[in-house]
Amino acid sequence: MTSGTPEVLSSPRSGDAYNAHSYHTKVPAGAIAALIERHLPHGGVVADPFCGSGSTGVAAAIAERALPATGRYDVLLGDLSPYATFIAEGLNRAPNEETFERSVRDCLDLARREIGALWSTNHSDGRSGEIMYTVWSELLICPRCRSSRRFWDQAVDLDEGAIRRTLVCPCGHEYRKNQAERVTEQLFDPFIGESIERIVREPVVIAYEVDGERHEKAPDDDDLAVIGAAARLTAPTVCPKRRMLNRTGPWGDLHRTGYHRGITHAHHFYTWRSFITLGHLWDAAAHTKTRDAVRLLISSYNLAHATLMSRLVFKRGNPRPVLTGYQTGALYISSLPVEKNPLIGIERSKHRALTRAFSVVKGRRGKVDVMTAPAQDWRNLPVRIDYAFVDPPFGANIPYAEANFIAEAWLGRFTDQVAEATMSKAQGKSATDYRVLLAEGFDAIRHRLKRGGRMTVMFHSAASEPWNALTGALCDAGFKTDGVLLLDKRQASFKQVRAKDAVEGDLLIEVRPRRTTTSRARRRDTHLRTWLQNALDRKLVPLDAEAERRLFSRYVAEHVQRGARLNTSASQFYSAARTVAAAFAESTPTG
Repeated sequence: MTSGTPEVLSSPRSGDAYNAHSYHTKVPAGAIAALIERHLPHGGVVADPFCGSGSTGVAAAIAERALPATGRYDVLLGDLSPYATFIAEGLNRAPNEETFERSVRDCLDLARREIGALWSTNHSDGRSGEIMYTVWSELLICPRCRSSRRFWDQAVDLDEGAIRRTLVCPCGHEYRKNQAERVTEQLFDPFIGESIERIVREPVVIAYEVDGERHEKAPDDDDLAVIGAAARLTAPTVCPKRRMLNRTGPWGDLHRTGYHRGITHAHHFYTWRSFITLGHLWDAAAHTKTRDAVRLLISSYNLAHATLMSRLVFKRGNPRPVLTGYQTGALYISSLPVEKNPLIGIERSKHRALTRAFSVVKGRRGKVDVMTAPAQDWRNLPVRIDYAFVDPPFGANIPYAEANFIAEAWLGRFTDQVAEATMSKAQGKSATDYRVLLAEGFDAIRHRLKRGGRMTVMFHSAASEPWNALTGALCDAGFKTDGVLLLDKRQASFKQVRAKDAVEGDLLIEVRPRRTTTSRARRRDTHLRTWLQNALDRKLVPLDAEAERRLFSRYVAEHVQRGARLNTSASQFYSAARTVAAAFAESTPTG
């Protein structure tokens, strides 16, 4: 590449605080800490009105270690989502370690006494084992003969370690999963007092432990009896009885008529055994001395691992399946969902992860305040801010109110969708609405900044519309761009790896208030082919996917820096880049 590439800030998507609790588009605390130290080397007041899981608060604690003993960072965090602020509050307030450990043990012990028998199975020699997880399978109907078969039996190749794309029915017909209907059933749901239709799923594999040794088996009659007995149990009163998005019919942008068939309420995202187990845990936490911290622990496992959104995948070269959690920013249920035992998962994995996360913020000198409110409401706060880090929603990328709804149902508090800055078909919000809501939030922050205060805005999008809405909102709110950095998280997210139009790295846009808030005329988009011809290094042709993505990030960064309108999406850019690279390759002498 030629000169002009933006400065890169590298920070891995890992660490104790990062791994303790999942959240959509999570920013590594180390990256934010570096920005805090860059802008406030002597301490001050840090704010994040789109705080998500509270990484900015954790980052301030990390940055504070470099200050003199009297230095401190006070932090103000806010978010529209009660789920986000619940996590942010919990991760930034470390409980007494001994009291927390005792509370976790008490909670797990009480839940095991109430519900532990539902997670037991018999070994071949008669000994009792504890279930680690159960793999479930949908049943598909052959398009030709109309017979039904388990997806597991037709698709999973344990010898090759793969899931076949082409399925073969015993009748000889070949078809793909998307060409087949799923088997469904009608039944009465006593929890909501309604008749429902749901996709039929059957347990196919049980993984369990006996005396520390792991085993697998196909479910037997006793296992099916336990599942049936669990289905007849009454849920604890703390279990949420909420219709998705509090509405009937297709509930939002993430709704899919296929795998969401029959899912009308939050509890339909769980097996009944998992759902009531979480209910017993949630209730038991209320009787401990560190209720909020223990519920944070349960929450860290709930959405990510305890729902039907956990799934089984195969990785290349490994004949054994790998279990994954849910895909953040989506409500996807695979044809092979995995029912994990929350008692084991919380005890062995999340407990230690959260304990280590608490150690990151333990002993901080600055105070942390967390509020559940839209950024627009910050205008009249009494606090003055030295530096703000802002990671707003990326256009239509993730509908947070929808993606967080299941978790918020357990809290009993929900995101105010009217105030949500997003582009959404379900909510009827356009790019213009998105720009207006962002501008209102940015304007409120500008009014709270001290003289000389700065703000960093992190953003990422493969489409041009959100970029133009963002830069337009910053202009409308009276901000001027000082510079642009590129955040390299070192490990691409799921969407960055899989999506063909993915963008490599997020931009960190450094802005400060202008002297006047009068909107400026937007400069024209640089001619794409000309830009590529100047930017491409012939030595790097042909381009690989990572080089293409970094080049697009640089292209966007230059437009943001100059205040120019962006008229090119990632897919259009990549197509043009390949054309120019091919022309370079053809014109380069060989030998």
